[in-house]
Amino acid sequence: MTVLDTPIRTTSTTTRPPTTVAAESTSMSFSGLESLQKGLIHTDISPKIARWMVALFIFGIAVVPIMQLIVEIVSPHRHVQELDLFRAPQIDARAGEGRLHHSARVLKAWVNKEHLAKFEDDLKEESIFRHVIQPRVQLGITKYLGFGNDGGVVAREKFFRPNGWLFYQLGIDYLAGPGMLQSDFIKHRERRMFDEGEEDVCADPRQAIIQFNKDCQAAGVHLVFVPLPVKPALQSAELEGRELTSFRPVAQNRDYDRFIADLRAAGVDVFDQFIPKTVEPDAEPLFLEQDTHWTPQWMENVAAQLADHVKKQVNLPTPPYPFAVTIEAANAARVGDIVDTLHLPGNQKLFLPQEIIIHRILDANTRQPRPWREDSDVLFIGDSFSNIYSAPQMGWGDSAGFPYQLSRHLGRDLDALIKNGGAASELREQIADRPQPLKGKRVVVWEVAMHELTASNWKVIDMSSPSAAPPPAKRP
Repeated sequence: MTVLDTPIRTTSTTTRPPTTVAAESTSMSFSGLESLQKGLIHTDISPKIARWMVALFIFGIAVVPIMQLIVEIVSPHRHVQELDLFRAPQIDARAGEGRLHHSARVLKAWVNKEHLAKFEDDLKEESIFRHVIQPRVQLGITKYLGFGNDGGVVAREKFFRPNGWLFYQLGIDYLAGPGMLQSDFIKHRERRMFDEGEEDVCADPRQAIIQFNKDCQAAGVHLVFVPLPVKPALQSAELEGRELTSFRPVAQNRDYDRFIADLRAAGVDVFDQFIPKTVEPDAEPLFLEQDTHWTPQWMENVAAQLADHVKKQVNLPTPPYPFAVTIEAANAARVGDIVDTLHLPGNQKLFLPQEIIIHRILDANTRQPRPWREDSDVLFIGDSFSNIYSAPQMGWGDSAGFPYQLSRHLGRDLDALIKNGGAASELREQIADRPQPLKGKRVVVWEVAMHELTASNWKVIDMSSPSAAPPPAKRP
């Protein structure tokens, strides 16, 4: 065959489809997915190791109640509290009530949600692991890793070392969480409160505050609302564990300005002028190192400013009783309430007591604390920020707290209702339960910690029997 006889092959311009490469098998292939749906999971763990893992898991679950039961049986001062679940609450039979109806009431109380919840709380409180093992484990975690728990946050330096400052988790949540006025956030909180069994739920604090202000105005009373800032807002450098080298704006919840603007637009007298606008380098701390609350020095300064504000707003007459007080300096020292929240061992040395000086307000004649007077024309409502330095059970002294300092600067005794965590709604309910809730009052001072704005149920309460007292005289 010659070259001319060789057939000529021409290049085709037809585009061929791309070659399909078979995909490699994966663990989520059809057969693998089908096995997973059937619960057939193939692992490299041998049956022997699997049995050991199951045994250790069951042991970990069972050892706690078994050890608790042994201690309760051996100890002469304990009883087998596991049997409390099968003991129905005591129900007094009503006169003329049949045995069958009484038994039904007992059974209903036995399976009641509150009874079961109380049983769980009692188990937790009496747990030997909670009182013996958990504090020591928490001490190691805090000391070497710088971690707190769901209630307390440990501020750290380099290498996870605690710097001595502790913070309340709710205060951080208030600053870093969603805006308090966001509709989705409000609905979520109300749904959660309802699921927890609360009634008359309201997560929007504006409604309760504005309604209470209307009730006060109808009774001729001037309301002063005093929101107190959370600790991490003013001690942010300590929370971060670094030195502050320049001025820094004070942090707030993203909806705080709108919240205050709405209250003032509705006529509410909001007193928050005492809150600094910036955090200054090397400034004196305004909060206790290991506690949720403010220092006595800043508290006294705010009380003086608040008294001046009240005097400018309302012309208070001279009280119809003698008011003479003396100021007595006293020392107080303890670890803060956040140390209590961590549940560390009683002999721990990681957080030492902080020493402070308070100024007790005493009667000039008896040298004893002056009692609250329900007939006073100034009513004070407050929470733990008012109880600290006032209530001896909090461990920071007595007769030196916010309402005592306000009483001193106003020159009159106060009618005071104070309860830790109860200023949002509970104390207003107590006022509403009075025969004439606001009779004889000219001023109501309402102090609330800001973290309660995003954590409490702000019930809208109707003061059904407001006094018809004349309106307070305004100063020009």
